[in-house]
Amino acid sequence: IVNYYQPAFKDFNDYRFTSDIRLKVKLLDQLSIQFEASYKHRNVIVDDTFKDDLEIKSAIVLRFP
Repeated sequence: IVNYYQPAFKDFNDYRFTSDIRLKVKLLDQLSIQFEASYKHRNVIVDDTFKDDLEIKSAIVLRFP
């Protein structure tokens, strides 16, 4: 799990917070499953952005020797 905190230069009450998590399960030498999730929180809404955002990615990875 990785957390990021990014305040604005002019106003520290205007900030962004991001938390990332990644899980990788190796089934075979050439086959694995990946799961990634990212949560983003923005204290001040800018234009068309949302205050909270959740992004989920999953993948099956097959490596050729």
